[in-house]
Amino acid sequence: MNFRFSLKKQNLLPLILKKAEVLNNLILYYNIMYFDPIPKEREEDFFNYREELSNLEKSSHELPLTIVKGQRRVGKTSLLKVYYNKLKAPKVWIDARIVKETFISHFYESLLIELSHLKGFSLEKVDLTLPYLNLSFKSSHSFERAFKEIDKRLKKKVFVFIDEAQLLNSDLSKFLSYAYDNLKNFSFILAGSQIGLLEKLVGKGENGYTFLKGRAIGEVNMKRMSVNKSVSFLLEGFSQENIERGISQLEEAAKLFSGLMGWLTYYGFYSRTLSHKEAVKAVKESGGTAVVVRE
Repeated sequence: MNFRFSLKKQNLLPLILKKAEVLNNLILYYNIMYFDPIPKEREEDFFNYREELSNLEKSSHELPLTIVKGQRRVGKTSLLKVYYNKLKAPKVWIDARIVKETFISHFYESLLIELSHLKGFSLEKVDLTLPYLNLSFKSSHSFERAFKEIDKRLKKKVFVFIDEAQLLNSDLSKFLSYAYDNLKNFSFILAGSQIGLLEKLVGKGENGYTFLKGRAIGEVNMKRMSVNKSVSFLLEGFSQENIERGISQLEEAAKLFSGLMGWLTYYGFYSRTLSHKEAVKAVKESGGTAVVVRE
């Protein structure tokens, strides 16, 4: 039996070409690297900030507390997420924007989930029952003793990431002060866009909370990219997308969006379906700034 047939006669060619086009678009969408609009999670997708990543890794292993500072949309959350996923150690992620109760209770619950998966670690006979916690551990220890008991049982350091930390109040500063002095197997990494409030939280400046004053705190400062660096980022991103843009257009975008990774990423993302001018307009409507970068 002969199964040969003509695509044209069967009128299947347009359907196959259409499906191929859809599949290609899906592949492009899910393999976006530099121009993925959500925060990066893989190191290979994270352009430029290798030194900051290395500094964060070093500081978090050497000091109990490290802060990551930088302007909004510079890439702080991406830096934290890339390091979080790269880290082969017990870790807890806390987004301060969704902490509804006190920080301590939120942290407790997140920590318990992580520790429950930690091989060789047992919470048996450790009391983590607090008045504002809906947990069912047997009571025999105070809050302080519970944390110290956990710290003593840990065989590996636990890394605690707190994004948008400036949204939390002096209660976090008090707890970090306690942890700094008593919990040797915890490392806290804080990031925030409102630099003044973040520094206040960790005791920097005249108006800083006093709880952490006088303690060594690691700092990673994420700066905006220069025009040249921004153009390099866009060139590589457009190469990944097989999109052509003139150098003058890339330089204009680099200057318009201040060398800020987030807005440049949005410009690249919108450029997948829009012209240069339309992509610039779309970013501005999303809140993108228009400040010229000076090298």
